[in-house]
Parts: sequence; C-alpha cells; structure tokens
Amino acid sequence: MPTGLSFPAENMQLWVPMSIDPANAQDFTAGYLNLLGRLNPIVEKEQAQAELAAFARHLRDSLPGMPPTYGVNAAVNSLQQEMVGDIRPRLLVILSVVGMVLLIACANVANLQLAKITSRRKEIAIRAAHGASRARLFRQLLTESLLLALAGGAMGLLLAFLSKNLLISILPADTPRLSEIQIDLRVFGFTLASSVMTGVLFGLIPAFRLSKLELFAGLKEGGRTSLVGARSLYRSLLAISEVALALTLLIGAGLLVKSFWRLQEVNPGFRPDNVLSLRLAPPSAKYLTKPQKVAFYRQILERIEGLPGVTSVGAINLLPLGGSNWNFTLNIEGRAVAPGTPSPHSDLRLVTANYFRTVGVALVKGRYFGALDNESAPKVAVINQTMARRYWPSEDPVGKRVSNGENDWATIVGVVEDVKDRSLDQLARAEMYRPYFQVPWIASLTMMVRAKSDPAGLASSIREVVWSIDNDVPVSDIQSLTEVVANSISAPRSTMLMIAGFALVAVLLGALGICGVVGYSVTQRTHDIGIRLALGAKPGDVLRQVIGEGAILTFLGMAIGIAAALGLTRLMSSLLYDVRPTDPAVFVIVSLFLSCVALASSYIPARRASKVDPMVALRYE
Repeated sequence: MPTGLSFPAENMQLWVPMSIDPANAQDFTAGYLNLLGRLNPIVEKEQAQAELAAFARHLRDSLPGMPPTYGVNAAVNSLQQEMVGDIRPRLLVILSVVGMVLLIACANVANLQLAKITSRRKEIAIRAAHGASRARLFRQLLTESLLLALAGGAMGLLLAFLSKNLLISILPADTPRLSEIQIDLRVFGFTLASSVMTGVLFGLIPAFRLSKLELFAGLKEGGRTSLVGARSLYRSLLAISEVALALTLLIGAGLLVKSFWRLQEVNPGFRPDNVLSLRLAPPSAKYLTKPQKVAFYRQILERIEGLPGVTSVGAINLLPLGGSNWNFTLNIEGRAVAPGTPSPHSDLRLVTANYFRTVGVALVKGRYFGALDNESAPKVAVINQTMARRYWPSEDPVGKRVSNGENDWATIVGVVEDVKDRSLDQLARAEMYRPYFQVPWIASLTMMVRAKSDPAGLASSIREVVWSIDNDVPVSDIQSLTEVVANSISAPRSTMLMIAGFALVAVLLGALGICGVVGYSVTQRTHDIGIRLALGAKPGDVLRQVIGEGAILTFLGMAIGIAAALGLTRLMSSLLYDVRPTDPAVFVIVSLFLSCVALASSYIPARRASKVDPMVALRYE
C-alpha cells in the first residue's frame, strides 16, 4: 500500500485477509464488523438507504435464526463524515474564531490608516494639485494597504511554519489526517488570497474617506480640522466593532473553559491514580483453546502480582475510556420479547477476578467476582447501575439470570457503579461483566496493574515477566490510566486552548483599538483641552471626560457583543458539556473583565490629556 496510508485508523500499517469461522457463520448478534461500499455516482444517498433497508428486511424474513429486529437501524453514512464527523464542528468553530480575530486586526489597521490620512492631508493635496486624480490617489492608498497586508501574510506564513509542531501537539492524537498537516502550496495560496482580501478590506475605508475630503482645503492654513468629526465617527464605529467581536470571542472561550472544568470534574467510575495499563496479544494460533488462554493468564496474573511495588493486578478485554465496546442481544430469564419489538441489549466486558478492586470500581450491591468463579464453577455476571435501573427498575437484580443472546445463562451476583467506557461526556450504557476464566472468548486482554506509587517504573519488569512465560507475546499500549483519562478529553482541551488564546489576542487588539481612538481624539483636541485648563478646569475633570468617552465606546461595543454572543454561542452547544450557551455567570464575568481592560486602555491617553501644559496646548497646531 502507499506510504502514509493509515486506514481505517491512525497508525494502521498491516492488513490481512479476514476469515469467518464457519461455526459462527449464522451468528447475527455480533456487530463487530464495519461494511464499506462505494456508491454508484448517479445514485443518491436516500436511494441507497431505501435499498439497504429493503435488503435487511429480506434477510430478516428469509434466513432462519435472524433476530426480529435485524436491520431496523440499517443506515447509509458517508465515510468522510464517519472519519471527520467529530472534529469538523471544532475546526469550523476555530476557523470562525480566526476570522473574527482577523476582522479585529483589520479594524485596527483601518483606524491607523484613517489617522494616517489626517497627517498626510497636505501631501495628498499637493499630489492632487500636481494633477493626480482621485482615482490615482485611491489606487495609491489601496496599493499601500495591499503591500502592508502581503508583508503581514508573509510573516504569518513564517510564524505558521515555525509553530506547526506546536499546533500538532495541541490537537488530539486521533485527529483525522493529523500526520498530513504541512505548509504546502495550498496553504500558500490560501494565505496569499487571505492577505489580498485583508488588504482590500482595511484599505477600502481610508480610500473611500479620501474621496470625500476637500483636498485643496489642505493647502490652506487651518484646514487641519475639517471633517475631523466624520473621521472620528468612522474610527469610533471601528473601535466599537472591535470590542463587540472581542467580547463575543471571550464569551465563547469562557463557555469552553467552564465546560472543560465541568468535564474534568466528572467521575469516570474508577480511580485512575497509580494504575498502569498494557495490552497483551498472545498469538491466536498458539493459544487456540480455552484451557491454553486460561493457563497463560493465570501465570501472568500471579507473576505480576508478585512484583515489588505492585498492590493488585487485573485484566479486561477493552480499556475503559478507550472508545470501543462489545454490544450483545440480552436474554432475561422469564421475559419474552414480543414480535416486532427491540430485544434488550447490553455492552459486555470480560474481566478477571481482581479487576474491580485494582481499578477502583465501587460495589453497590452483592459481591465482586472471586477466585472461585473459575471455569468449573456456575457462570456468574456483574452488572452496572444503568443496566439494573433499565431492566429491573423496581426489583433486586441480584440472583436473576441473563444470557448474551445465546444459551449461556449466568446468574447476576453483584451491581457496580457506572464506568465511563466511551467518553466522559456521554451517559453510561447498560453494561455486564463476565469472568474471563469462564468465557475466555478472546486471547488478547489489557492488564491493569495498581502500584504503591508512580507505576511507570514497572513497565520493564512486567515485560520481563511476560516474555519469561512466552517471548512471542507482544506487549503494547503501555500507559497510565491517568494518561487514558487525559487523552479522552484531549479534543475539548485543544479546542479550549486555541479559542482561549485567540480570544486573549482579540482582547488585546480591542484594547489597543480603544486606546488608539481615545488617543487620537485627545491629539485632535489638544488645543481645546489647553483652553479648558487655562480657564480653570481641573486635570481630574479632563481625566474623567476622556475616560468617559472610552467608556461609551466600550459599553456600546459590549452591548452589541452580548447580543451577538447570545446568538452565535448557540452554535457551540455541541462542544459544551453541562454548560448552557447562555450561561449568565460566564456572560457577567467576561463582560466585567473586558470592561476593566477597555477602561484601563482609556486611562493611558486620558492621563496624558490631564497633564497637558496649557501654554504649549494654546500654541498647538
């Protein structure tokens, strides 16, 4: 296969032909296979969906042993959607955030360009007097803006190249096509197009303002102050828009921070501290029979438990929070399923006797598995609270008998707390545990080793134990359960970090915008301020007046920003956990923070205005 192909998952390097055991050819209860097909280009998804549903009904009606609910949920899904469905909303939100930061930066540059026109008014008037048309002057200002934008784009491209590895480290490890991220011609083309559009965007406002100026008035003494009010209005509107965008971003970041904090507070159903997990995969051909599998894992458990620093050891078929599950049809003794109604289902985990104590899953009722629940003992099962509430809401499930879709009845001996097996933000599913030594259906298990302290140092000793028993057994996926929990929330963590970072940049740009507008206003009114001070006004009065102007801009921008955030943050609802998109606490705290930052940015030019020397100001041109 081509280098770099990792399908259907990351780090996939080897593919082998699949064979189905003839003894299991009529088992329609195990949904462990994914079916892929390529649609005819002229066939719509809806047509394929209808054909699939009809085919499933045909199988259900024509083949003996087919469950009555087979094919009820048969669905055609896009492979691309299956691969990128979870990350797509996050990337779109981040792209929108980047666009908003770019708009704030454009508003800042447009403000600078408007101020620059004022200082260059005489120069532009001289050019016009020497024959330059308004169109020629318009093109000149637009060209200057484009050059500035292209220079910024080049610096941004360089910064992106230098920070690419940092970005990759922030993104979750299971991000689709993560290894393909690179600075190529497509990125260069996108950067070039963005730079040109940005240059046009922040260059148009100053250029259009130029067309409204009385150019030859700039050659006259005193022409300096004409149209100052109009220019101040434009600059104020740009500053208000910056504050509004910054507040919207900051509210979005605040919601994500609170959501991530809530997610970290979720109880996974086990104690991950000081537990090391590792995967053993004995060769199937070598460990084909049940006695061979049982004998191998008995030795492994006994030898690892004897290692210095180990307090307990257990094993499970699927790692908690690993995102995988086995789901089987459930038969409950004494309960018949009416024709046409869905059969009960539950997830299934195979565990060794000491697994619950090792991982720290609390017992609610009954008992854990013990050493006597072996291959010669009556078959038993432990269920979680969700399964107990769903199928025995008003009864005690302990003592009831169930089977996993076949004649394999087991007696429920205990109920344990729910474990978050798929992700922290999803509700627990109905789940049943069976002792591995009674149903050793597979050869590969994940070992769980609880240590007295940091378990990282046990990895080499455990490898030696495994290879002393059989050096053909691969030992892989060595990681602490703390790492497993951290990796399970890596996607919301990366989204929060990136959006929070962009929001802080937006706040800084918004504060600079307010500072620039207020400072420009102070510069334009230096003469007026000097007259007021000469006539007896106190510096504190000037300070309060200038800060008041900044406060008006700030609060107008915040009002618009809150209104925008109320609508836009609803689009983030899929990214939030246990937090409303309109959470009032986040809105209030973020608004107070931004108002403090904006008012502080107004204080700098206000203080400068209050210290103006009246004699110098009266001579100011």
